[in-house]
Amino acid sequence: MAGDKLKIVFVCSEAVPFAKTGGMADVLGSLPGAISKLGHDVSLIIPLYGTIDRNKLKLKKLPGHIEVPIKGKIEKGTIYHSSAIEGVSTYLLDHPGYYGREQLYGTPEGDYPDNDMRFAFFSRAALELIRKLSLQPDVVHCHDWQTGLIPVYMRTVDELIDEFDSCRVLFTVHNLAYQGNFKFITLAGAGLSDWLFRPEEGLEYFGKVSYLKAGIVFSDVITTVSPTYSREIQEDELGLGFEGILRTRADSLHGIVNGIDYNDWNPATDALLPVRYSDQDLSLKEKNRRALLKRCKLRYSSKRLVVGMISRLAEQKGLDILSEAIPELFDEKVYFVILGFGDQLFHNLLTKLSSRKKDRLSVTFAFDNDLAHLIYAGSDIFLMPSRYEPCGLGQLISMKYGTPPLVRSTGGLQDTVTPFDPSAGTGTGFVFEDHTKEALLTSLHEAIDLFGDKQAWNKLVSNCMYQDFSWDASALKYLDLYRNSSRRATTGVVSEGMA
Repeated sequence: MAGDKLKIVFVCSEAVPFAKTGGMADVLGSLPGAISKLGHDVSLIIPLYGTIDRNKLKLKKLPGHIEVPIKGKIEKGTIYHSSAIEGVSTYLLDHPGYYGREQLYGTPEGDYPDNDMRFAFFSRAALELIRKLSLQPDVVHCHDWQTGLIPVYMRTVDELIDEFDSCRVLFTVHNLAYQGNFKFITLAGAGLSDWLFRPEEGLEYFGKVSYLKAGIVFSDVITTVSPTYSREIQEDELGLGFEGILRTRADSLHGIVNGIDYNDWNPATDALLPVRYSDQDLSLKEKNRRALLKRCKLRYSSKRLVVGMISRLAEQKGLDILSEAIPELFDEKVYFVILGFGDQLFHNLLTKLSSRKKDRLSVTFAFDNDLAHLIYAGSDIFLMPSRYEPCGLGQLISMKYGTPPLVRSTGGLQDTVTPFDPSAGTGTGFVFEDHTKEALLTSLHEAIDLFGDKQAWNKLVSNCMYQDFSWDASALKYLDLYRNSSRRATTGVVSEGMA
């Protein structure tokens, strides 16, 4: 069976180059193509948002439509096809009432109030698309709460049970904090039976209907985006109420580190850099450093450590301890360059700090792709002091650019960054354990001190650039799960509901 060609359908709410709010989009823009290159038949299904440029991505409308029962009536959707991802047939579900909006999930004021129906429709419509186009997958690979109802529909809706009986379902949790919890009435609107509202092997979660729990309970295999995170979410501190559920599925729970696409992230070929470079000529990296300081209006200095950060500005990302630590480093040989947006609290704190020391701290509240590439190339270290981090992509990218990461030991950061040992010349960055200002400052001082030893520093940079976090290894691990996973026995709640 090892050589058999598999049919795999990925279903997700966002994917590069179509739509993106976070790292999941990068994963789904790369992983399906990596699986396809291994010789398998791969399809991808996402919503057709109003923000997607249909002409640029050369979308082609397919004939006919699909019908989905939502809130007691039939909602119709149309299907578009794209070949934007090499080797992957991408299908986009169009429903202007649900997806023809300026944002994917909501506005700065809050989530869209009909997100429950938007993604109930998407989950059921994805299965109807699979049926209409006769894709006949061996595996359906779902991602995050927006697709959590897919395995429920597959295993509990009469007209779907037989058709998908031999199809396995994988469900990937990219971030447990995003759960898709809705009112009880959601079940009826989604066309699901009340008997599913059960704490044991059902969708009930602290009095709400949880789409995330639906995916976890009804899928055959569950994955997270790093081995450490898969263990952390089974513990009280980071389980967020799901730790008991996940412990019962521990035998089916796997952690696979995300990869990055070196076609997009490679300093030797990066068209957005002022000067391209490789590990064979690190002197050219210094020219990007100079360009970064100039763009950020910071005075050039070869002796000051440039600390770069690209992040959502939120407590999860460590902005609480960072905003406390920055003032204590204003008199040190260090610059901070921060790019991102997020919670207003941290916008206000960073604005206040920047106004005090514009010659030490540059903050840009935006997503600026050109500046992001320049920060990866021009910084001396890349900062990720996260409270928790399921995987993280920034540290993987920064290492390729010869910018050692400074991270907290959690989740995927723990799995991908090893502390540098100057005496042995091993390691790829700086790692601290406790989520405190003091631990962060200690690690930053270690980086400042090592920066003064150019021989040791160059060894660290070389170690980083030597790492390989392409999708090749991770894709093989997913493929192993696709091949060796088995159809899970019908859960007790399903048996009772169907009796």
